[in-house]
Amino acid sequence: MIVNNQKKRKKIFFLNNQKGMALVATLIFVFVLVSFSVALLVMTGNDSKLSTLHRESTRAFYLAETGVDKALWYLNTPIDQGGKGISWRTNEDDPPGPLIYPSATASEYYAVTVITTTEPGPGVGEIITVHSTGREVGGGEYNKGTRVIEVKLEKGTAPSESAVYNYAIMTFAEDSDLRFDGHVKIEGDIHSNGDITGKGWNPDKDVKGKVTYTGVSNVTGTYVEDIDHLEDFPAITWTYYQNNASQVYAEDTAYEIGGGESLFGIHYFKGDVLIKDDLNVYGTIVVEGNITVQGHPEINLVQDGAISLVMVASGNIILNGNVHITGIVHTEGEIEFNGTTNIEKGAILAKNGVINGQGAETKIVYNTDNIDQTVPGTGIPVWKIASWREVY
Repeated sequence: MIVNNQKKRKKIFFLNNQKGMALVATLIFVFVLVSFSVALLVMTGNDSKLSTLHRESTRAFYLAETGVDKALWYLNTPIDQGGKGISWRTNEDDPPGPLIYPSATASEYYAVTVITTTEPGPGVGEIITVHSTGREVGGGEYNKGTRVIEVKLEKGTAPSESAVYNYAIMTFAEDSDLRFDGHVKIEGDIHSNGDITGKGWNPDKDVKGKVTYTGVSNVTGTYVEDIDHLEDFPAITWTYYQNNASQVYAEDTAYEIGGGESLFGIHYFKGDVLIKDDLNVYGTIVVEGNITVQGHPEINLVQDGAISLVMVASGNIILNGNVHITGIVHTEGEIEFNGTTNIEKGAILAKNGVINGQGAETKIVYNTDNIDQTVPGTGIPVWKIASWREVY
């Protein structure tokens, strides 16, 4: 009995001594609540930081894209100063300094810099690699948005109403020299973006049309005029002709064609071409190099279509012998006529030109169907985005 009473008294004491448990439970609850609140605040702060970083990064990305668009605009829309195209890339720096807008000290700006440049070639336009950096700058700890876009821009062509063959003969280089020796009969207008000279050539007698130039001249006449601006000219889209050729000839090879054969469609040569024997072409010869007609073969070149090119070269074209042409002849080098040349319903465009009429008959009749008409495979030089990637 005594033992049982002692056990009972201990149990009653333990049960009556629970007053501190409520305090412990309260402390645990407060600790959990505070921990949860701190965690929530930390998560909210991180979300805010991430949101700020994302917003600034996105803004920097769009600034970088704007820089690319602006660089393309400057490259493709040169500022006209006295008839000469001046663009961002033609400043004193080579490569040019960064294109920055509005300034590197602004709270947000873009900066475009040319990284590398490759030289152009027939079939391949000039390529430049540029980096456009978008920068979002601020005083906050997390305001550090920077994005960099790398683009490769390739020089190509685009159709344009200004890139047309409106002259019987035109030399397009700013410092070009268009020379006439002897009596060269021309029906159509003539223009040189540089000088025009003549020896034994009388425009009033030999030309049915206007003669204009932007440089100097030793010829005079009723319709000879010095103008104060450069004329636009078409550029060749080499890839157009290569992709549409009926036959493409191997690279870095000199070709000899003729022998009375006939060629139909577009024939694309990746090398110089020599013509020593009779040849008939019903279409277009496109040559990455020089074209030389040697000896006195009979050459007949007939365009494929109402308005098209019949002979195209990246180098010089030298025509000897008896050459009969119906269509447009276009070269990025110099063109030289010797012997007997008869162009019926055609046009000539070259960097420089030498037209000889001494002891031979040279006659050029402009095709009036060409007036204000764009020709397939030609256009104005433009920069286009060839590839795009983000580097930072």
